[in-house]
Amino acid sequence: KQKTDNFKLTKFLIVSDGSTDKTAKIAKSFKSKKIEVIANPKREGKSKRLNQIFGSLKSDYLVMFDADVILKNKNTLENLIGTFKKDKKIGLVGGNPQPLPGKNIIERGVNCSFRVYDKLRVLGYWAYGCDGRVLAMSKKFAKSISIPTNMIANDAYMYFAAKTKGFKFIHIRNAVVNYRSPSTIKDQIRQNTRFIAAHYRLERIFGEIVPKEYKMPNGFYLREIFKEFINHPIDTFVLFLINLICRIKARINEKKLTAIWDIAK
Repeated sequence: KQKTDNFKLTKFLIVSDGSTDKTAKIAKSFKSKKIEVIANPKREGKSKRLNQIFGSLKSDYLVMFDADVILKNKNTLENLIGTFKKDKKIGLVGGNPQPLPGKNIIERGVNCSFRVYDKLRVLGYWAYGCDGRVLAMSKKFAKSISIPTNMIANDAYMYFAAKTKGFKFIHIRNAVVNYRSPSTIKDQIRQNTRFIAAHYRLERIFGEIVPKEYKMPNGFYLREIFKEFINHPIDTFVLFLINLICRIKARINEKKLTAIWDIAK
């Protein structure tokens, strides 16, 4: 249903990393020459699968979506692809993932935290705008990188790879996808621990550019999280306690984490 006025859509590529559900079977049931399904029998992690895609890429651009997102309108692909035509140095474009309204206290709390970081994207702190739920890249950039197989934050790795290789990253607001935030304590701890731990791993690879890119304006986080607390006191406080656990676990377990992360149930 996507409009395709500024590009030609040549292939839908569905990559299954050892899925135990019916992902590959359902994808194969669609009778279209544009659909290609790679059903890897063994689960080896997203990093390896992305490298497979990069290595076989023939088209000018690659648009990547996580499996659990919904494209909000018919112009999502057009808006992503059109960005590249504004500047030949652009290698990576981040879209605008937005969570659906929370159904319970955990989900609502995670959404409170999201709103704080989303304001940083609007302000131009684009390390926060490179989100794997919706990304697009040029073939030139894709062919220039190989993600380490133990990388636990592929999107952040791509962002810093672009910065260090001389490619531009742009975050755009008009390519929106919707997703659902973690709704259990266990899933939030799994996900956020990985996000936090990734900063340590990325810093070992890319050096001082990592903390520099993630640095917020003075007092920004406390001011914005306080606003969320005023409006949603219980949700915000519960999430604060959960994320405190995540920070501790991230420091302790960072070196043990792999690209084969626990699946959210």
